[in-house]
Amino acid sequence: MKSIFTLATILALSTTAIGQISFTGQGIGTSRSDRAVVDMNGDFLDDIVSVATSSVQVFFQQPDGSFIEEIIFTSPADNLPSWSLAAADYDGNGYTDLLYGGGNGVTIMMAFRKSPIHNTSFLSVQIS
Repeated sequence: MKSIFTLATILALSTTAIGQISFTGQGIGTSRSDRAVVDMNGDFLDDIVSVATSSVQVFFQQPDGSFIEEIIFTSPADNLPSWSLAAADYDGNGYTDLLYGGGNGVTIMMAFRKSPIHNTSFLSVQIS
């Protein structure tokens, strides 16, 4: 009987300890096409990326859930991501690069940073 009471107590406490997760909708106005969600600055928070021919728009997520927008102008991309947009540190320098697959080839936007604040620059490399 004592073990049944102990088990019931553990179950009751464990179900109250599990919290509800809730989400709050937040509108983000991207002015570019082809979006991705990826951590662009290494803070372990998902950022929203939107690309155009000569720019990358990044909404950097803040710890409180808000976003700070930055538009990064780039050299023109020959191939916009009509069939693929991927993000990773392709060159191993610690910054998230973007790969656009579209048209007749691939464009790699290689990221490098000029300052410790979200001041990222991209160099466009075309592969046909």
